[in-house]
Amino acid sequence: MEGYGDDGYCSEGVGYYNYGFRAFILLREEICRATRGEIDLFATPKFARIAQYGRNIQITPKVCPAYSDCRIGLLSDSTIVSYCDTVLRTETYKEYYKFPKLDNLSLYLIEFFPTRHGRSKR
Repeated sequence: MEGYGDDGYCSEGVGYYNYGFRAFILLREEICRATRGEIDLFATPKFARIAQYGRNIQITPKVCPAYSDCRIGLLSDSTIVSYCDTVLRTETYKEYYKFPKLDNLSLYLIEFFPTRHGRSKR
């Protein structure tokens, strides 16, 4: 996660965030489930700030700045933003879901059943 600043921002832009953080989310979810919430990567303050980048980088809803190698019109992945909002309990509203393309179904499925931030109460 060295490619991200301590403030959680990504110097490579939204495209890099969408690609790289998606893999991190999958890793986080596997570790949380395997340890029953004892280890949660989002408990690390820097990772929690990175998780909020997708929402924070938006100038207005659905508008992100194009910088670095990010093309104009590229947006934060709404699935990543929704997952992070749910896990960190920062959601301000709930978006309606539409079934995604099947390029990475596992990410979309964990959005419906995320392990919330903090230790499991089991």
